[in-house]
Amino acid sequence: MWNGVVTNAGIALLANWAQGGTLTIEGARAGTGTVETDDLVALTDVSGSSHNLSIIEYLPQDDGIKYTVQLHAAPSAYLALQIGIFASLDEGDATLIAIFQAGSTGEGIAVPSTSELPDFAFTFGALVEMANRSTLNVTIDPTVLVSHAQMNQALDDADVGFFIDGDGYLCQRVTDDEE
Repeated sequence: MWNGVVTNAGIALLANWAQGGTLTIEGARAGTGTVETDDLVALTDVSGSSHNLSIIEYLPQDDGIKYTVQLHAAPSAYLALQIGIFASLDEGDATLIAIFQAGSTGEGIAVPSTSELPDFAFTFGALVEMANRSTLNVTIDPTVLVSHAQMNQALDDADVGFFIDGDGYLCQRVTDDEE
């Protein structure tokens, strides 16, 4: 089980955001270290060595915003034990607003090296309890991998008349009046 908190610095940043301005979710990082669960709120960065991650999606929820983060193969294999979400207010510095930590070392995410598994991708969902009524920008990494289901959903949402079939081919939908 993973533990997650909004950090003290994150609470301060979100309180300032409530006064106005634009909050930008800049990215995420994985950390290889851990701290005591009670100490998570005081962190300003992930522990251990850090690795940049990709934010691939965000969805407003009733009690916050769910960020979907993708981990990719790295130059050297590592065990991700923490995942941090970073944001800035207007032109301010990036701040660790929320952090998630594996409950035990065995619960971390084993990230292989690019030489072992170059196409590795692991998706992690992170719910950050925060208001979503003010201006919010999220930096989405345009280079991430998408699943078959995500691509079909995007094509359906765009209503372009295309879909990906089970073999991975792009196909055009034909309606009754086109036959």
